[in-house]
Amino acid sequence: MTAIFLNFIFPLVVLGAPFVTGIIGLFFYEYVASSARIRHGFSVLTILHIFGVMLFPTASHFFNYMIGLMSIVHAMRFVEIFFVTNPPSLKRLQKIGQLYYWEPMPPPYTVSRIVWALDLVSNSRGIGWSHGPIRYLPSGCRILDGRGGSRPLNTRGIPTPNLRQFLWVQVQWIVLAYLWFDLYKIIFVPGRASRMVDAIADTLIGAPANYPVKQVLQTSLECLINIISARFFLGGMQAFWGLVAVSASTDTLGTTADIWMWPPIFGAFNPFERSFQGLWGNWWHDILQRPFYFMADWILPPNPSQVSYLWTIFGLTGVVHAVASYVTVQRALPAAKVFISFSLQPIATVYLKAPTRWKISLSLGGHNFLLSIVWVAESILSAAWFVWGLHWFWTDPGLAAFFTSISLPCSALQMTCSF
Repeated sequence: MTAIFLNFIFPLVVLGAPFVTGIIGLFFYEYVASSARIRHGFSVLTILHIFGVMLFPTASHFFNYMIGLMSIVHAMRFVEIFFVTNPPSLKRLQKIGQLYYWEPMPPPYTVSRIVWALDLVSNSRGIGWSHGPIRYLPSGCRILDGRGGSRPLNTRGIPTPNLRQFLWVQVQWIVLAYLWFDLYKIIFVPGRASRMVDAIADTLIGAPANYPVKQVLQTSLECLINIISARFFLGGMQAFWGLVAVSASTDTLGTTADIWMWPPIFGAFNPFERSFQGLWGNWWHDILQRPFYFMADWILPPNPSQVSYLWTIFGLTGVVHAVASYVTVQRALPAAKVFISFSLQPIATVYLKAPTRWKISLSLGGHNFLLSIVWVAESILSAAWFVWGLHWFWTDPGLAAFFTSISLPCSALQMTCSF
């Protein structure tokens, strides 16, 4: 019983403490908003929580990484909710029959206020909220106009898939993610991966390969494995919770059980993506993206430049993942490298725009052959920077420990091979 408490229950309590604190703060928002002392008290508790998880990590690498990452994210969400946005002005999209309406902040000390606060704190993407992106609102529906009639809901979102199509996509994500991590634990764990790289290098070269060649191959393979693992983990978790919510009762979960509340967290996968901005646009999921934007708005002066805005957002991204790395393996150097990796990304995002200008000039001039050369060079440059510009993050020992510690009920591949 003690082992279960230390390895599972206690980490969940530590992981959820800031989450519950945010809900309590919204439940008593009228007092919190009117008292600077209470707001500062919540801020101090948030800071103490961050230092606590860094100095006293739990036993599991999985929970260590999640707690380290979410401790900073919850702090940013606290700033977003209590310092940047004005919760009484926010509205949540609710449904009556086939029509929707914007629900304002419910009265204090009611069950509706708890549900409202729970959705606001947990919904970092702002889906279904007045302050969230328009593209995530349900398309083709109507909203009550307050005069007894209805009007089309203003949205630029893609058409919502039908129930069967949605459930099938979620099942595909879950199965593929499960099989990938099953394969990862059998073949791609760090020790076995290095031996596999040695064998591949010796086979390709035809003789015992030297250390630099093996090191480059091992780093490239490790980056690729962790890139795929990150995509499958996030996509699989999103698919699992979306499948559970949509399969549940709509009356119980409200709009949370609607399909449009669970859009994909990644853009369309395109292996021939040519621009670095396009790569980040499809790979940088918005689960953490919006809190970074709000935090940057709070830190920077009004009307900041694009360069300073990007440096701040990527710097915050580096802080989040660096803290997660440090909490997991308790090593400062890899955590610092993770922060540096993300801090370097604006270099490519802002300054590597020359190929785009060249393509426009060559296209207008009719130089198709040179345009093809620039197209190939841009593709190689974008992919190389995405891997090697972030290779300190992709090869982070904390990230590898996190993926390795993911537990599966059983190995489907081993069971298949045993027959």
